[in-house]
Amino acid sequence: SSDGRQFDISGPRLALVLGSLWLGGLFVALDETMIATISVPIANSLNAFDSFSWITTTYLLGSTIAQAMSGHLTDIIGRRKGLAVCYFAFVLGTLFCGLSHNLSLFLAGRILQGMGGGAVSSITAFVETDLIPMQRRPLIEGIGNICYGVMMALGGVYGAGIDRLIGWKWAFLIQVPIMIIDGAVVFFVVKISDEKRIKHKDQHVDLLGILSLLGSLALLEFGLNNGSIELDWSQPTIIAPLCVAGIAFIAFLRWELKHARNPVVPVKAIAGRSVGSIQLSAFLSTGAYTGCLFYVSLYLQILGLSSVESSLRLIPLALLFGISSIATGYVVQLTHRYWHLNIALGIVNAVAYGLMCTLHHGSPSWQPYLFLGLLGVGFGGSFVTNLMGVLVSIPDNIQAVVQSAQWAIRSLGIAVTLTTSSVLFQAIS
Repeated sequence: SSDGRQFDISGPRLALVLGSLWLGGLFVALDETMIATISVPIANSLNAFDSFSWITTTYLLGSTIAQAMSGHLTDIIGRRKGLAVCYFAFVLGTLFCGLSHNLSLFLAGRILQGMGGGAVSSITAFVETDLIPMQRRPLIEGIGNICYGVMMALGGVYGAGIDRLIGWKWAFLIQVPIMIIDGAVVFFVVKISDEKRIKHKDQHVDLLGILSLLGSLALLEFGLNNGSIELDWSQPTIIAPLCVAGIAFIAFLRWELKHARNPVVPVKAIAGRSVGSIQLSAFLSTGAYTGCLFYVSLYLQILGLSSVESSLRLIPLALLFGISSIATGYVVQLTHRYWHLNIALGIVNAVAYGLMCTLHHGSPSWQPYLFLGLLGVGFGGSFVTNLMGVLVSIPDNIQAVVQSAQWAIRSLGIAVTLTTSSVLFQAIS
């Protein structure tokens, strides 16, 4: 094909490629979620309660930065090499976390994990776009989301269970040999046509764009994280990084719009009405979803449930997230329509959030199961419709960079939501 895609890849080969990538995605989702149930043991072990929020947010910092750049860089160096670098970073970061005896090494490991894991997620989406024709993409996306949804719910159970049995460090170390094997399989089976890369090989890496974007994202998350610790937002440790982040972001936009020959982010495409509204939806919906999971888990533990017991309440969410993803993918593939379905799923999300606002100390035990399951239906399906909205709105040659921006925007939405909700929680509690 003219855009370098390999739509004629055989069924068994395609299953091997996607299966190996989705296995990596399982562990990425696991590391995103298990930290919620092992952060306290980690802080105890490393004597790091003063820096508790950094234990939970450094992964997001690395993930946001790597996802924002992954489309631009893998268009130039190729998907296979990009995946190799990301798997190496993820495994090395996981090893650092598992062997850490001080906070600095642990946080370095979490940033590496976030960079590797975040980019594995986004590059997997690029590979799916490269290999799968548009009419089959919704169903494949739905199947892939089953893996993500299951681990989003079971990560907390895994972390708490391993910590109770053999210690939190093994929650990281167990993953290392599996990810090394999976990374090797991915390297040898993921072979994308070089046709697309050849079109980009003479284009320069947008180094200034990358540095200004990296600086703005890092400083933004640094300032937000400090804000979640200090209620007084007039402190220079909060104001200074946020102001510099704003200046760096303005410089980034000016460079990308007026000077960059090969932009790291196609700002004009993302700012368009269709794609821009989808990106805003991704930012808000992912942030709301993650914040809801965090505080519902806290609510359940306040009721006296253990971390394992509270995590088990998320199983209906995981199952219905996956079922809704694959059902939505099938419907979109069958009808070639997604707009009305996306509206319906948004209403389901709103109803689920509204119902969860009614939870209190005396609520029946079945309500969290039902309300979280309803959220799984809405959010799992909207994952697919949002992606299809982006893919049908942009030309093939910028699909990877726009998708990478969407992944970064999702991660940024999580960081902003967790910070603002933490400030509100501290202010009213």
